[in-house]
Amino acid sequence: MGRWIVRTRLKRVQGSLSTAIGNRASRWVERESLLVAIDDGASVGLGEATPLPGFSPDTVDACERALAEIHRALGPAPDSSSPEVIVRAMVEPVSELLKGVPAARFALETALWSWAKSRSRDESTSAERRLEASNQSVLRSTLLGGGAVEPEQWAHIAEERLEKSPIGAVKVKVGRKDIAFERELDGVRALRSTLPADCELRLDANGAWDTETARRNVDALAAAGANTIEEPCAGEALLALGESAIPWLADESLLIPGFAARALDARGCGGLVLKPALLGGALACVDLLRSAAERSKRCALSHLFDGPIALKMAAEIASASPLLPWPSALGWHEGLEAWPRRVRRTKPDRYGEGPAWVHYALSAAEWGLGL
Repeated sequence: MGRWIVRTRLKRVQGSLSTAIGNRASRWVERESLLVAIDDGASVGLGEATPLPGFSPDTVDACERALAEIHRALGPAPDSSSPEVIVRAMVEPVSELLKGVPAARFALETALWSWAKSRSRDESTSAERRLEASNQSVLRSTLLGGGAVEPEQWAHIAEERLEKSPIGAVKVKVGRKDIAFERELDGVRALRSTLPADCELRLDANGAWDTETARRNVDALAAAGANTIEEPCAGEALLALGESAIPWLADESLLIPGFAARALDARGCGGLVLKPALLGGALACVDLLRSAAERSKRCALSHLFDGPIALKMAAEIASASPLLPWPSALGWHEGLEAWPRRVRRTKPDRYGEGPAWVHYALSAAEWGLGL
């Protein structure tokens, strides 16, 4: 007989940022999240819903409504040692209830996954340990300030971070409406000259260009030293892009029904960028990882400037890939400033050794949601 979840508790977390984060179109100076704690009377699991206002299809309010008393509709936990098997069985009865609120589903799956792992107490299966053992660059990747940082600052910020710890990959946003492309191109050249030769330089255009502009700009960015680019154009224009000087990765276009399979079969596609809070949760991303691997394509795990609990779950998802993922943006990012940390440290220490979430509260007890 499986075990049942007997309680759901929710708690909001909100904080301001010292510097704006953003993409090519929007800026954010604060973040709000919803923590969800589920328990069976003996063990607790914690999840996080952090939709991005104006970008996500859901909101914190919608997630709160969807998750209130969600334990009453969950299925029992099957007798299994696999967190994935357990979570799939338990969320199947609530799939319809969570349509349209992907951040809520991601939070629930994260909470159930951590609950299942807490029951097994098997630290040898730590996702961070598995990824670090296979390729440290998967975890040691960083986003340089989202779209709110000027191109002239990229190289300087990268230099500061490299002084603190190794970096396996760096990602910057391009295609901003308020900046000439030539400035971004110069910024990429300067950044490439700062980075070690084996550090991947990935760009993200958030679908900024049409197909012809994308072909021209991607060629120029490749010559400047970029290795990969996310969403140089969007939707059908992305599928029409074809082979380019560097691989392109599909990101926001994955929200189009059936697009993932078409992208994976398209010429020039190097893989997918998976944002669990946008694409329907952890399990949906695990399925996409495996579909990509069947076509010998790799995926990168990413986020919506999520908090540390979601980042930790993203590492769990990445570790489920049959192929080594692309270096993923699971390191420290400016959005984490909205979260209270377990131990207050000086600013440079945030780039120290170890996973990004080390100095943040990750257990239900630390959030006042323990048994």
